[in-house]
Amino acid sequence: MNPRLRPADYAVWQRGPRGEAKSVPEGAAVSHTPEHAIREWLDRPGLKGSEGRLVPFRVLADTIRLVKKRGAPQRQLWYVTCNADGGSTGTEQWQWTVLVSHEDPDRWNVLAVAGGGGVGDLPARGFPWANLGGNWGDDGFRAGGTVEDAGKGVSRVRLTDAQGRTFEDTVDDGVVLFLSEEPVAMPMRVDLLDAAGRSVATDESGFVDL
Repeated sequence: MNPRLRPADYAVWQRGPRGEAKSVPEGAAVSHTPEHAIREWLDRPGLKGSEGRLVPFRVLADTIRLVKKRGAPQRQLWYVTCNADGGSTGTEQWQWTVLVSHEDPDRWNVLAVAGGGGVGDLPARGFPWANLGGNWGDDGFRAGGTVEDAGKGVSRVRLTDAQGRTFEDTVDDGVVLFLSEEPVAMPMRVDLLDAAGRSVATDESGFVDL
């Protein structure tokens, strides 16, 4: 059986009509550090779908964990986990991939986010795969998510776009992040590699333009 690697089940990036990153609405979190900007953004109450209706939720601040980051000169990508209190719907584990910007020299801004609840409750698939979600456009490429190792020693993930450009990251705490300021060509091949660089699983079109 061929392992399947695919775009994230849990996440849809905020995006414009052509898939480019879209700014978080006016009033989004700002701060002098990226960590504080992320925490301020998470502290905002929100709504989520539940059984065909919208219900309020609030992130529990003491559960926020900044798991991993990947940086570029003016932008950083972070993978964040937390618990959210949905009131009558109970508490859920949430995961977010957050893009923050320092293009304004006086502050960090939260630009775009992907994520949601329920990822921590997904059953193991029993084979190596990467649950990746992302956004791409003329301003670059951003993606992140979790990797199921399935006992195969997956230590790196490599993405190769349709023009042969490659992007790699190490698996840290089960998470990979990719950040580039250069446009990419879809689809992307996804390779899961062990510590010796051997391919553990491959999907020729595992990360596609939806």
